[in-house]
Amino acid sequence: MEHGDYYATIYIPKDFSKRITTLLDDQPIKPEITYSVNEKINAIAPKITSKGASTITENVSSNFVKTVSKAVLTEFNKIGIELQRELPTILKMENLLFELEKHLPDIQDMGNKALAFEKKLPEIRKQGQKIITLEKMLPEINQSSKEILKLEDKLPELKNIGNGVLALQKNYQTSKKQQIR
Repeated sequence: MEHGDYYATIYIPKDFSKRITTLLDDQPIKPEITYSVNEKINAIAPKITSKGASTITENVSSNFVKTVSKAVLTEFNKIGIELQRELPTILKMENLLFELEKHLPDIQDMGNKALAFEKKLPEIRKQGQKIITLEKMLPEINQSSKEILKLEDKLPELKNIGNGVLALQKNYQTSKKQQIR
């Protein structure tokens, strides 16, 4: 075209096919065809070459759209078949979600109770320590209990001795009063 040998050029870059395949990717890159016209050769050349270029571009676009559509539909069919196969599982999950939603107030209530219990843990630990301390003292408490039981067995005897002491004291006070008189 620079030397005047050609009226127009259509340039298809080396990465054109690669760019076409990116249309199914997350970040597709638009494939482009470059068209140039040598308007210096004659006035009709741009009109003739423009018609040829637009025909080529339309054919490439049409084939591109067909190919992409076919690829997309093929993928959708695969997804549809997968969805159809997984439909029972999906429906089961849906039912479980609805069931879970019904129980959300109960779950929230249990969560609140767990939080309240967690707040009481320091006091529970403190009381637990007291129980552990008492548990360590159990042998001593048992020994004291045995001693109390022995004393309890001796209570009637101690009561008699106490009554005897009271009688002696009364007799002593009575005899002292008589001596004073």
